[in-house]
Amino acid sequence: MRAARYGAVVNVVVLDLNAGRPNAGVAAICAAIEAAGHSADVIDVRGGAPMPASPQAVIATGGPGSPHEAGDWQHAYRACLRRAVLDEVPLLAICYSFQVLASEVGARVDRLSDNRMGVFPLEASPSGRDDPWLSPAGRTMVFEMRGFGVWGGDLEVLARSSEGDVTAARFGEHAVGCVFHPEAEPESVAAWIAVEDNREMLRRNEAAADPEEVQLTAPLLVEANETLLGGFLAGL
Repeated sequence: MRAARYGAVVNVVVLDLNAGRPNAGVAAICAAIEAAGHSADVIDVRGGAPMPASPQAVIATGGPGSPHEAGDWQHAYRACLRRAVLDEVPLLAICYSFQVLASEVGARVDRLSDNRMGVFPLEASPSGRDDPWLSPAGRTMVFEMRGFGVWGGDLEVLARSSEGDVTAARFGEHAVGCVFHPEAEPESVAAWIAVEDNREMLRRNEAAADPEEVQLTAPLLVEANETLLGGFLAGL
């Protein structure tokens, strides 16, 4: 992000797309917000909770489902993302939320031929500029859990996968998004892997890493977590 705007305690609105279910990723985001000296306000988006009128900062999470799905909550959620960009509110859009925001600026969001589940290298785009949010991470490892990819659109590409889809981008000066999970760190990934339903989902998906491999590679996520999620919070 850019230089810190507020220089004081910031209330960060966390738009939770996990349908009210306890989620290790949201817990990790809130812990990072508090560790950075700020406060967190979690909103159950799919549950129809009101969107914030004038947020100081927003982190919009990943979640289950398709970015093309319809729902009574979708209009207010999408409007909140668009307004944050237009009002130059610091915004970090993760995975599902990144795909939705990208579609709002004309990107094509389609299913991947194979779901990406596991720990993958972050590959900066050769055409991307030396961005103050992404560049400090260098070539690091990130956690992905997705079935959709982003192509094109009115966004500034910062990173692509080896398949060519956009994995990180900037939307104006203060909003960034990524299809990977910068909140993922060893503890939250271990908590996620400990849920048998998640382990079984990995086992069923031929393109996914097996649970044991994810556990072994989870320590490699520390750098991206500290640099990307930490870097966003440090810029508030």
